[in-house]
Amino acid sequence: MTKKSCDDAITKIYGYLDGEISPMKRVMVRLHLRRCSGCGNAFSFERRLQIVIRQRCQEEVPASVMAKLREIVADEQNP
Repeated sequence: MTKKSCDDAITKIYGYLDGEISPMKRVMVRLHLRRCSGCGNAFSFERRLQIVIRQRCQEEVPASVMAKLREIVADEQNP
């Protein structure tokens, strides 16, 4: 793999993971990841990290905080 193709794949990894790139770009990234073990390893790490963050960052906001935020927003909207 060339440095340029690796750089291009790496810059698209987050868009790929988040489903934010076009289907054609997804295919190109997927093909690169299959052929390049270095980028494939980076992709695997980022995918696992994204899963861990999603699982661990699911705290409920206390009702008192939500009430205060609503109050602040209402005050901002009605100066």
